[in-house]
Amino acid sequence: MAPIRRILIVDDSEIMRRLVRISITHIPDISIEEAGDGVAALSKLGAGNWDLVIADIQMPLMDGLKLVHFIRSDERLSAIPVIIITSDDREEDLDRATRLGVQGFLKKPVMGRDVVELVEQLLSSPGL
Repeated sequence: MAPIRRILIVDDSEIMRRLVRISITHIPDISIEEAGDGVAALSKLGAGNWDLVIADIQMPLMDGLKLVHFIRSDERLSAIPVIIITSDDREEDLDRATRLGVQGFLKKPVMGRDVVELVEQLLSSPGL
């Protein structure tokens, strides 16, 4: 039996979290949890082992880039792959995300097959 992979979806939009969840829910051996902002996400991340984070770039309290910064700064979390969801192509945000070690990008409107392909690719990467 394959190990269960834990995925955290972080977005202030409940509709977007639901869309991403529905897109990936058929992937075998995964467990999905949600957080409405980066602060809630950090709390969840600190309380368990995670295999992937999917986060919106623009959120209140703590945006996705700050969340990635905290993930990369924490030795226990730094190896977790991160996918960023963005509504625009601001070059400075994409460059910063890349420098922070984001492994994938999804542009709104998010297409289900794009989410599935990227999630499956990152979950099957060596070292995970």
